[in-house]
Amino acid sequence: MKNLPGYIALFALVVFLQSCCGCKDEKVIEKPIISFAVAGHIYGDPDDYTSSVYPPFLTILNQDHKTRKFDYLFLTGDLVADSTKQIWMNVEDELDALEIPWYIARGNHDNGIYLDQNIQKEKYLSIRKHRALFLVLNTSNAGWTVDSLQLDFLIGELSNTDTVEQIFVFSHQLWWERNPPEAFQLDSLRPNSSTYYEGASDFWQDAFPFFDSTGIETWFFAGDMGSHRTLPTYYEDHHKKFHFYGSGMGGGIRDNYLIVEVYQNGRVDIEKREF
Repeated sequence: MKNLPGYIALFALVVFLQSCCGCKDEKVIEKPIISFAVAGHIYGDPDDYTSSVYPPFLTILNQDHKTRKFDYLFLTGDLVADSTKQIWMNVEDELDALEIPWYIARGNHDNGIYLDQNIQKEKYLSIRKHRALFLVLNTSNAGWTVDSLQLDFLIGELSNTDTVEQIFVFSHQLWWERNPPEAFQLDSLRPNSSTYYEGASDFWQDAFPFFDSTGIETWFFAGDMGSHRTLPTYYEDHHKKFHFYGSGMGGGIRDNYLIVEVYQNGRVDIEKREF
């Protein structure tokens, strides 16, 4: 028994080494540096409008936020069916209760004085976080494009991208669907509305060249989809460094919103969240 202390020390060493080896086998879960949600047509069903945010969406978003901890909520238009003070107050209260910073890319249903004066005075805006640039635009103009003042804003933002690794763009209309170049081989689909479709210029003429000149990978999100069960609720297309997404809800079939996560190494993951 004279060697008992030595045996105890050896046993402790073996246990320590085994525990260290076990630690090495455990997987480290990488967490995103930015996490955000993108949702379109959140007023939901036009035939059974509740004068509020689409209830099924509000429920699932609230649940997801508790685990995902979204940094932002980008709303790609048509938050309301009727742009009245009372409805906007309902929507504002419901969205504020989520405790997620939220921004509106205006849709044709959203335009109105109360929105301009009380909800979001900026018709377009930019956000920079880590090495990502977020552009919230208003394409509810003739030709589904930006107006001249907005174009100046866009050019200014895209000329200041030395530290930017990802660009995320939010609009209501699927503005890339109007007169796309054949080389892009983009799929076509029927959105909720063709309001403002006709115009002298479009995305490809007066906006795309400035995105293309940056050489930065860019994601475009739009939300004029899914208002009826007969309309598509989701769109996804890719061409080189450009990615195009559409999503929406209201028809009660494959309603969805998108969850986007950006990681330290620059990876971007996008999940279609159906409900």
